[in-house]
Amino acid sequence: MTYYRVIPRDLFNEAKLLKCLGRLVILASNQANPLEDSALSSGEPPSDFMLVEHHDGEAFQIEQNQGTGNLYCANVEILRLCSERGLEVWKPFDVFNPINSRADWPLLFLDSDGEHCHVFDQDDPNGNLSKEFLAHIGHA
Repeated sequence: MTYYRVIPRDLFNEAKLLKCLGRLVILASNQANPLEDSALSSGEPPSDFMLVEHHDGEAFQIEQNQGTGNLYCANVEILRLCSERGLEVWKPFDVFNPINSRADWPLLFLDSDGEHCHVFDQDDPNGNLSKEFLAHIGHA
């Protein structure tokens, strides 16, 4: 544990992070249209990003970045398929929630310029992926 939890604040902070990660998994499994979850696939990995769970059934390991205050799940890794010297390789990228966010879908990622961008469209209450995130994973 990387931070001291306070109830009820951190129950809400961690619940939002897990809700966002769960939504991302659902959308990642939808190869037909990652913009929405209207047609889920049969469980095959998506062509350009997937979730890899690095835990053995234990509790999700929610931690706080001491420099930024952002929350992340240390034992769940998001990978993106990238071309590198003619080979396709899976590379991890970080997703995280700002602490005490009032947004419904506050999950963020760092773009190639190091800017914080939203994973989910902030104007869509249903939690569909943002255009910035889709571009980041090569779906734009």
